Amino acid sequence: MYALNSVTRNLFISVPPDFGPICDNENQYIYGSSYGSGSTFGVVATEKLTIINRRHGTFVKYPYIFGCGLNNSVDIEIGGATGLIGLDRNPASFISQTSKKYFSYCYPSSYSFPGYTTFGKTDDDKNYKFVKFTPVPTSPTGSLFYDIIVTGMAIAGEHLPVARSEYSKSGGIIDSGSTITSLPSSLYAPLRSAFRKKMSNYKMLKPGSNADFDTCYDFSKYDEVVIPKISIFFKGGVELELDVKGILFVYGKDLRQACLAFQAGSGEPSLVLGNFQLMGIELHHDLVGQRVGFGPGGCS
Repeated sequence: MYALNSVTRNLFISVPPDFGPICDNENQYIYGSSYGSGSTFGVVATEKLTIINRRHGTFVKYPYIFGCGLNNSVDIEIGGATGLIGLDRNPASFISQTSKKYFSYCYPSSYSFPGYTTFGKTDDDKNYKFVKFTPVPTSPTGSLFYDIIVTGMAIAGEHLPVARSEYSKSGGIIDSGSTITSLPSSLYAPLRSAFRKKMSNYKMLKPGSNADFDTCYDFSKYDEVVIPKISIFFKGGVELELDVKGILFVYGKDLRQACLAFQAGSGEPSLVLGNFQLMGIELHHDLVGQRVGFGPGGCS
């Protein structure tokens, strides 16, 4: 169980522009792209990119292709967001253009902590001792995303009453361009039911009171709130235990509206692991080893 006293949030969006340039009347190449939690529109540009690394020398890429965004938006308001960086396997992404084969990053769980992104592995193997890796089931040329194989979910240590085959029907991906994790209805409904049951001692707001979520609570009258932990299991026996701040989306500091931060997905894949659930957890992407890893307490 988790004890909840207050929750703050700080999100970092990292998504790849999928350039489909069109030349407009001013001989500029414009682009437009939609993501799991928003969209961007602007002008395609090139620049000289220089990356300075004290240990491994200087990396120079020219021309480096990027999008100068003129109209950027996200579904859920995020304070301080200034841009997007492509970290997937799209040919236009930062990873593809710089040929980086290993990188890690961490979304901070509050404004009190800094997030970070690291390209390449450090010389200290101790940094990877506690990282748990799950395989990416597709080859680098087979998918633009980082696919994952989810094998189960549990709440308060109890596995959801769902057949294992339900987790793999529509496939799954880790998408830092999606804020909230979405699940197929066959998984979301039992998760929501189990969460509501565990939270029956607290005042639940009427469904429909929030446009984004259907399971919300008013915690303003409670001195302490105990939140059941949620775990997601992946192929290879990897368990990802979510931080409490990745379970509830809290509106304001008075805790009058705190919502279960999952949604029913649509389309393919309908299982998308978003960045809100990964706050405070260090994510490792090993393109050579075709695997994704989770490290504890990276920036919380």
